Amino acid sequence: MSSPSKPVIDFSYQYLPYGSQLDNDLATLERGIGDAIDALADVRRSDGALPNGKVTTDSLSPAVLALLRGDGPTGPAGPTGPAGVGATGPTGLPGATGLTGATGPTGVTGLTGATGPVGATGVIGPTGPAGATGVTGLTGATGVTGLTGPTGPTGPAGPGPTTVSRTTLKALDTASNTVATLSEGLRWGVFHWRTGDFSAFVAADTAEAIYIKANGILSSVGCWVRQRTNLRVYPEWAGAAHDGATDDQPAFQAAANLCVAFGWDIGLSSGVYKLASTVAVSSAAHTLVISQQNKTVNIIGEGSGNTQILHSGFSGPAFDFQGKIVSSGVTVKQCFQGFALTTAVAGLGTGFKLDNIAYATFIDVATFSLLLHISATDVLTTSFHGCISLYGINGYNFAYSDFSRPNAISFHGCSFAGHNENCLTVTGGTALTFYGGSVENFGASGTGPFRAAIVLTNPGVEGGMALAMYGTHIEGNNGFADILVNHSGADPLTIVLDGCNIQRGGAVKTTYNLLVQQNTAGTGKVTVVSRSSFRHFSGYTPTSGEPAIRFVSDPACEYDVDVSGSYFGDPLYQWVEGSKAASARAKFVGATGAILSASAVKSVVRNSAGLYTITLRNALKGSNPIVTAMGSGVVVVPYLGTVTPTTIQVGCVNLAGTATDPTHFSVRIEDA
Repeated sequence: MSSPSKPVIDFSYQYLPYGSQLDNDLATLERGIGDAIDALADVRRSDGALPNGKVTTDSLSPAVLALLRGDGPTGPAGPTGPAGVGATGPTGLPGATGLTGATGPTGVTGLTGATGPVGATGVIGPTGPAGATGVTGLTGATGVTGLTGPTGPTGPAGPGPTTVSRTTLKALDTASNTVATLSEGLRWGVFHWRTGDFSAFVAADTAEAIYIKANGILSSVGCWVRQRTNLRVYPEWAGAAHDGATDDQPAFQAAANLCVAFGWDIGLSSGVYKLASTVAVSSAAHTLVISQQNKTVNIIGEGSGNTQILHSGFSGPAFDFQGKIVSSGVTVKQCFQGFALTTAVAGLGTGFKLDNIAYATFIDVATFSLLLHISATDVLTTSFHGCISLYGINGYNFAYSDFSRPNAISFHGCSFAGHNENCLTVTGGTALTFYGGSVENFGASGTGPFRAAIVLTNPGVEGGMALAMYGTHIEGNNGFADILVNHSGADPLTIVLDGCNIQRGGAVKTTYNLLVQQNTAGTGKVTVVSRSSFRHFSGYTPTSGEPAIRFVSDPACEYDVDVSGSYFGDPLYQWVEGSKAASARAKFVGATGAILSASAVKSVVRNSAGLYTITLRNALKGSNPIVTAMGSGVVVVPYLGTVTPTTIQVGCVNLAGTATDPTHFSVRIEDA
């Protein structure tokens, strides 16, 4: 057993009843145990053995000592000899001091004696009687009144008189009236008299919408100015009846002229405005330099479900916006937001006409039943957000005239439906992009030569993307195609259909979902990438003569189609190519010829081990097709067998020359 450790008591009980005494007792006990351990250490090593030098012969019993000396048994006692005279031996060592006994407990402190009682308070003597109240003194004389202080400044003028017309307002005395309320129909508003040179504002505000000149006072000295909370001008302020029956064009035009002069916006209230002629807006005097960047006119309504503009059915556009061309390009920005534009006579009139605009933005704008909803020429970049174009003859038309091609047109969550001819036509542009939205039910009763939902003529003229549609729903269109591309240029173009749902159905329907037409001059390569779903619904019977994707092109034209990520609801309308109909591809099981995926391939028949006949949906034009093949599972060497206009025989052998079925066989055929 190793040496014991001394106890350590580090907790105090002094806060308990008799805690101090308990702490003392524990301290005494701790000392006692410590002393015992110290004493034990004097006679015992930490490993339990006795230390050297601690045991001597004096500390042994006689018996043990005899054993150590090897003494024999004690013999009989001999006779007592004479007493010797020996010296007295030395005194033995003193014994070890005994352990100190533990300190006894301290006695309990005796109780404190009780405090003696407090002596009684003596009796309070009686209160003496109150003395009599003295006589009130006489009131002193009133002091002299102080001088009257100076008069304070005059407070602000209160509201002016309510006037019934602008005539009364003009005749007010501006010295005593600086605020007045005009209550002339929808022109209602609060006007403030302002001093300063307002001559340019008065000259521009011919309808007295915001600035009204006072009688007998030059506008260079001051004028009445409408109180407003933003930089918008409402046609009502310029005299619009805003009842859907009265022609509001004069008021619109006056408001537009004022906005053009100072870069303000036309504001529209909830309700119906009627236009019997065009509102023309020209921003040709302004550019997009920072000092003039606000010199454009935007139209801002209360939402397409609240604000409506009614085109009366005249032949021109409701709005004609003209920008400017400078050496660096078109330079004007426009924004249209929060209103609907429709016509009183279905199929007549144009909604917007835009020319030479750098950036046009449409937000929550709905157009209905017009002959042409939007006509845009030389508009560089246009974006549509949450817009609707329904019914009528044609939707949006974008074209190139003499300067700027429609290089970037994007639709974000927009819906198009029900036009007789086209949803969208774009000539000479590039980067047409749809994000979501839908294109439905076009071309039902049209007669145009290019009747389709979307028509692109010579897109991608500056090289690059022509059309990209992401997650767009296309359904129930009629005519030649959902998307018709006419390409006759040397620039390459790319068409991407990614995550779209494209459907055909009904008794009248499109012949193709995507039709690309190239003439001899169209030498630019056309690339189509599709990862979309092609389906049909009731009333449509699939046929191989109406494929989902079709190319009609001169043999010299280049093209590439990748539909590997697409779904076709019926093999009969998988993509084929018009006059170059031989391009085909197939992947099939080597042991059976079962098709895993294919394009423009009708069937695959396994004739024998490693030999297959592929039947095409469309006949070859040339007699020497280019065939590329690859097998998997074993090393094979493909070879070309018998070729007819509609069949191609393909086989493979292993490295030893033996006909062998690969696990999978992929074949691509190009007409030549």
